[in-house]
This record gives sequence, C-alpha cells and structure tokens, in this order.
Amino acid sequence: MLIDEFVIMIAVANRLSRNNNINGYDTLTKHHRTIVRLISFLVILLTLHGIIAGRSNLSQERQHRQLESSLAPPENNNVVVEPPRDCSISRPEPRSMKPTMIASYPGSGAKLTWKLTRAVTGVMTGDDFNHNGLVGKGQVVGIKTHYPSECCSNIDAFTPLLLVDQSVLLLRHPMKAIPSYHNFMYERENGLKNHSTRAPLETWIEWRDANFDEQLTAWISLVKFWMGHHSNEQRLITTYEKLIEKETGPKEIYRLGHFVMRGDGLASPEEDIVCLWDYIVNTRADENTRRSSKRQGDPSLRPYTEEQLNTMLNELKTLKNLYPGEFTSVIEEYLSTIYRSQESMKTAAFGNTDEIAIIKP
Repeated sequence: MLIDEFVIMIAVANRLSRNNNINGYDTLTKHHRTIVRLISFLVILLTLHGIIAGRSNLSQERQHRQLESSLAPPENNNVVVEPPRDCSISRPEPRSMKPTMIASYPGSGAKLTWKLTRAVTGVMTGDDFNHNGLVGKGQVVGIKTHYPSECCSNIDAFTPLLLVDQSVLLLRHPMKAIPSYHNFMYERENGLKNHSTRAPLETWIEWRDANFDEQLTAWISLVKFWMGHHSNEQRLITTYEKLIEKETGPKEIYRLGHFVMRGDGLASPEEDIVCLWDYIVNTRADENTRRSSKRQGDPSLRPYTEEQLNTMLNELKTLKNLYPGEFTSVIEEYLSTIYRSQESMKTAAFGNTDEIAIIKP
C-alpha cells in the first residue's frame, strides 16, 4: 500500500513540474525549474514521513495486539453487559501509589496473577526481593510474596513490607500446588527453563514421600499467617481455580483490580474484562501458548497415598473451623476434590488397572 501511494505522488510531482499551463512554468529558467522540482519532491517526502509515523503509532498502540474473544459473558455477571468486542491491553507503567501484598504458596499461579493484575490496572507489579527495582521506589500496584515459605522468601527482605496495609491471599488446592512447586524445583535442579518441564512421575513420588509433610505444613502456615496479618476488610481471598475458569475468571480479576487500585479506575473498560481474561488466561496470546500448563513431560496427574490424602483432609478441616466465612467455601471445594480422589482410589482397588496407574503410587 505504501509503494502505491509513493508511485502516485511521483506522478503528481512530474505533472506539477511539467504542466506548461500552471503558473507560467514554461517561462521559468532552467535553474528555477530545478528549484520547483526539488520543492515538489520535498513535499512528497514530508507527506510520506507523516504516513509512516502515523502507521508506527498505530502499531505501538496495538503492541499487545487486539483480540476478539470467543467467549460469551458469564451469566449473572454485572461486569459485562454486552458480548465482548476487540480489546486492547495497555503496557503497564510504574506509578507512585500504595501497594498491596499478593501472597501465595509457590506453585499457586503467582505469575499468572501478576500478569492479570498488570493488565487490568495498567500498573507495574514487583516482588518482595525488589528484582525490578520498583518496589523500593513505591511504584507498583502489587508485591508478590511467598512469605513465610522458607524456600522462596527472606525475612530480611520481607520485614520492611510488614507495614503494607492490605493483601491478596491467592490460594490453590495443595493437591495441585505442591506438585507444581516440585516441578519448579525439578527444573531449577536440572538447569531447565522455568515452566517448561514436568518432572517424571517416579521422581515426583520419591520427592513427595520425602517432603509431603513439610510442604503441607508450609501451605498451612502461609494461610494462617496471611489470614491473621490483615483484617477481613484489608484482605481479599482469591483462588487459582477461580481465576482460570471462564465462568468465574473475568469477575474475579475485576474484583481483584478494584481491590488493589483502592477505588481508582481500571486500565480497561468494564466491557473489555472478558476479552482481557481470554487474552491472558484462555488463549495465552501474550505468550503464544495454549491454555493450561506450558510444561511438557509426564501426565499432569500427580498421585497421593491414601494416608497423605487423609492428612490433607484433616488439616483443611481444621482451617475451615478456624476461619469461618468466605474462606469456608474455598475449603469446602478443596475437601470435595479430595473426597473424589478417594472415591477414585476405591474404584481402582476393584480392578480398574488404568485408574490404578494414575491414582496409586
């Protein structure tokens, strides 16, 4: 298209410079004719520069690409009142504001939540180690932390952040979070790219039996710390499970965005929330990957022994009694998942060899 426009302009310039009936061109000296031609071509160059610059700006505005979501809005969701349309996601920028701690056990979708928070708010996030340097400047909307998990936090780095006045507690079922954390450890120990490889099943089983009690205790301890660190008004509870489901995800990131922005507006209009969610979670268009885990390798199902499932049940029931209210509904869902796994184990025990291979270590 740009070449066609250039050819047309050249033709116009030639016509301007050769038309003997315009402004007495034929009466001009050779020197003056040369000047007229130079002026004509200068006009063309300036015009082309304007066209290119305009297209460059448009490209920058679409840097995070526009995407038409294939999802219908969730029913009874007051966030979206019309079917989703093309939406754009702004590049997050540093902004001086009061931050919110975003706490989770490692393996609970912290990176995904980080990206969703940036997209819906338009503001950069950071972590408790201040890796991008913005936390120390007070220019982030959220600060990711795994405190008090010993594996991925540091008391010296975290201590100054104790004064942050509100938090998001991001939960993921320990049945899934613990294996996800193990995959991270497996990648690191073997020099593999993060979120690239799922540990072999036999490696998981060996690690699980050596570390299950410690990791379940770490999951419980993190929950207890953050449930006690802030009041209900200063804390928002969300779950990885809700964030990735199309029936609940858009509404959940809308709720998350408003909480961390403390009443300020979001970067995206309400009608774009479903499209934004689809872009990051469902299609993962920002990473050119498919939905669900990007890790390759053995099947994602990670088995537990019956004794380990019973231990998990008892610990979750204790938490449910400690924190009635919103937390209760989350734990009830997690308990139901364990009950279903136990039923599967019973089915396997009656001779279904396929299920034995998946469920029983």
